[in-house]
Amino acid sequence: MRPAKNRPVPMPLSLLAAEARFSENMQVSTAREVNVVNAMSGIRADLIKSTMSLFMCEVLHRSLPDGYTSQALFDYLYTEISLLDTFPAAPSTLLYFMLRLCHFYGFYPADEGEGAWFDLREGIFQTYPPPAEHALDPAASTLLRQLIVTDLDHSRTTRFTYHERKHMLHALVTYMRCHVEGMGEVRSLEVLETVFND
Repeated sequence: MRPAKNRPVPMPLSLLAAEARFSENMQVSTAREVNVVNAMSGIRADLIKSTMSLFMCEVLHRSLPDGYTSQALFDYLYTEISLLDTFPAAPSTLLYFMLRLCHFYGFYPADEGEGAWFDLREGIFQTYPPPAEHALDPAASTLLRQLIVTDLDHSRTTRFTYHERKHMLHALVTYMRCHVEGMGEVRSLEVLETVFND
């Protein structure tokens, strides 16, 4: 669909109002009119924010089932995207974004027990190492527990080193891939490794 003249071109995570036609016989709906409600100009003008938004878009695209609707998830995403658009990008934003998505999808990591190892497949901490392909080592498991117990109000001020953020983001993507069938590889993850630099 070509944008009309003098209308902003939607960027990733722009909020749109669309009048669409749905049909039971059609797998794809057709949009009759699309208007940009919030173009998220703060994201558009900032290379770091726009790269983060591309990652968020890719994760949502690969993990949300077709036709999935949730007002609570929409409200969370709108709030999170608005914060990214309005305020300076916090280095740990994407870590908490991934963790909160796991909550909405129904497989939030359980903060139970005193185990030093986190099992990515089972979503629990345990005292013995799980199979290597499903294991977070004790150091990474400690960081994950810190993420889980941090109040969301303080999540933007939580400080992790570049290597901790990189390791945890890879771990959270792997965790999500363990629980979302057919999610596939998140290609924008490599690009973020430069954005996440201190």
